[in-house]
Amino acid sequence: MDRGCVDLQFPEPTAMPRRGARAASARPPSAHPSVTIVSAVTAAAAPLPDPERTPFGHASPAQVRAALTAEDAAEFDRQWRDAMARATDELDLTEVMHILASWRRVAWVTTSVGAERYRAALASAEHRLQTGERHPGAVSWSQLKAGLGLPE
Repeated sequence: MDRGCVDLQFPEPTAMPRRGARAASARPPSAHPSVTIVSAVTAAAAPLPDPERTPFGHASPAQVRAALTAEDAAEFDRQWRDAMARATDELDLTEVMHILASWRRVAWVTTSVGAERYRAALASAEHRLQTGERHPGAVSWSQLKAGLGLPE
């Protein structure tokens, strides 16, 4: 089998929008620098989720906003207005579509677990990020690999 090299351009990953996020994670996707990855292709790419089978896959911006917590709705509004203003100037909806796709996932999670559990998960994650503490029951990567019988 031929293992040729492929030069692909991938945008830097972005964090899911979260309550009060206004720092680097709030940058629009188009503001992230591109990274060049050169590697041998050894497996097929995972298929993208089917929008027909994904909750909120075709949700309108109004439907997405309605599913968000009040805090997230305010951040969604800010990001949406900023992206729409740039799209109007640049005649390019790419950033708008990326923002909508990202917020569709937040709406999905919020409605799946409920607003209170969603807020609790955000607060727990924020606490762990601030303190460096692990969640009770969490194990290190090496412990997980050993438990699964994987080599170091």
